[in-house]
Amino acid sequence: MKKKLLITSVCVFLILIIAFAATAFINKDDLISLDTAGTPYVSPTEHITPTQKPTEEPTPVPTDTPEPLPQYTNIVIGFAGDIIAHAKILENAYIGEDEGKLLYSFDHIFKYIKPAIEYSDFMVVNLESPLAGQDAGYTKSYYSFNFPDDIVPALQNAGVDMVLTGNNHAMDRGLDGVERTIDVLDSYNMMHTGTWKNAEEKAVPSIVDIQGIKVGIISATLFLNGHENKLDQEILDSMFCFTDESDVQSQINLCLEDDADIVIVCPHTGVEYSKYATGYTTKYGKAYIAMGANAVVSHHPHVLQQSELVQIESDDGTINEGVCFWSIGNFMTNQTTLKDDFALNVRETGIIVYINIQKDNYTGEVKILSFDYLPIWMLRRADLDPRIYAVLPAGNEIDFTSAPYDELPLTKGNLNSLSRAWDLALSQVGIDWATPLSTIPEKTEVPAQ
Repeated sequence: MKKKLLITSVCVFLILIIAFAATAFINKDDLISLDTAGTPYVSPTEHITPTQKPTEEPTPVPTDTPEPLPQYTNIVIGFAGDIIAHAKILENAYIGEDEGKLLYSFDHIFKYIKPAIEYSDFMVVNLESPLAGQDAGYTKSYYSFNFPDDIVPALQNAGVDMVLTGNNHAMDRGLDGVERTIDVLDSYNMMHTGTWKNAEEKAVPSIVDIQGIKVGIISATLFLNGHENKLDQEILDSMFCFTDESDVQSQINLCLEDDADIVIVCPHTGVEYSKYATGYTTKYGKAYIAMGANAVVSHHPHVLQQSELVQIESDDGTINEGVCFWSIGNFMTNQTTLKDDFALNVRETGIIVYINIQKDNYTGEVKILSFDYLPIWMLRRADLDPRIYAVLPAGNEIDFTSAPYDELPLTKGNLNSLSRAWDLALSQVGIDWATPLSTIPEKTEVPAQ
């Protein structure tokens, strides 16, 4: 019995050994998957590497190459003389009435001088009459003026950028006229300086930025035709700038504190119709240069006076210098030469001053390169109906037959007056510190100096 069990056990053991050996020789690829989803068997030691798409290079975006900064910026700032609301000027400019409102057009008066105004990058004129409104009465008296508002768009159309209001006629229609003048100029976005409504406005420096060059412009008057004696000192201090040194000094300081590159003072001072500048005019002008002004352009005498280079040495040895034009004469008026005047056509003759300024964009240095001036003459043909008024360039043309002269009915006397205006400008203003221009200039590249 035991023997039989031993044989049976041995047989079972052999069968198990044979079965194990058989499974060892079966190819693993012959195994049958039990996955009902049909997913093929994957050996744990194998990895499937996904197919990768090549990375596309981004399309480069072109960039603009910046223009190189030019080393120099050159600008021209211009100054013209007195614009006065004489009664005959208003009569000539009158064009009608609309529901009780009187209408005026002054464009024809500036038509022929417009290119000379537009030549400058910034033009300044002296508005020697308030804009007090029709109800205040337009000019009737020779010594008390009031312009219609229409003068402002005419000046803008001609190329004027700023008006000076600090002059002896600022109070011709009282304080209301002073304030309304400011309001009208503001409504037309016409820049102005010389009168203010209050001390806060006066404390804001009058600086214009012309192509990155900051120019301070100061307007001051010697007097107000006696009205200054009727006003409180507080009003005088807050609404006007006077030519005395302390008032102008504060205005210069405001400009310099606000980083003005150039400061130009325009005092309304001097003796009317005088051939030479008076002592106090030159005294004040030289004081302004010592204070830091770079140039002085004066109004009020209504005739041309000399130009002068002023050099002032300070206590520390620094020398301040600037060119002073003691009077640049009239621009648009009805004034005529009188027998006691020192020269023919003296009151009809003026100049437009051009100040050439340059900035070094690499160093930041700003300086005045030179001064030019264009002689001008006011044509008045009172013998025609209607009268003809026009501001004309007065160069030393031989026959005055080219434009704009060929568009006007000029008499032989008119042509002689144009020639005399040129001679008068050269004899009065001179050629030492400024260059006279025989024709209206055109824009050209100014060389670095």
